[in-house]
Amino acid sequence: MTHTEEAALVAAQMKEAKVSALALLREFVAQRPGLEFADYGDIYYYRQDYNFILKSKHIAEEGMRVLALSFSPDDVQRALVHKLWNSSERLHLIDLKEGRYKLQYHVGQYFPTEYRRAAASIAYTALWLLVREMQEREAENKDDVTGDTIRAWFRRNTSKAFINWFDLK
Repeated sequence: MTHTEEAALVAAQMKEAKVSALALLREFVAQRPGLEFADYGDIYYYRQDYNFILKSKHIAEEGMRVLALSFSPDDVQRALVHKLWNSSERLHLIDLKEGRYKLQYHVGQYFPTEYRRAAASIAYTALWLLVREMQEREAENKDDVTGDTIRAWFRRNTSKAFINWFDLK
């Protein structure tokens, strides 16, 4: 069974269990970062990380909002599960059995500054996949769908901060 087929099967099982991958991602992003001032010793560095974490949250939320508003729930579910299931990324979906799923994150250096950035990356990748599929369906020739046409869609439908975060200029 290929990765795509397996992810589609998991997406169907999650739908049957009424579990939304987007809701899991939102819940993951909403958790508190757990910053400890004692780890910093200086308010400047603490606020620097805090501001980065807050910006990461806004970018992740925008990606999830654009996913929810631009595509059907089934398409969003399929794209997110495709990206999260058996992923080599640090953030991935695990099956707890009995229709329960959860997102698991493997920490690289420092969880508070990484986890929302990982969620934003997942949302961005799912968006890219869905925009490419949409443009391929609408195009007469699949060769007309390029990275430039996809980036143009992002420029029309996302904020300047989102575009700059993922370098979509």
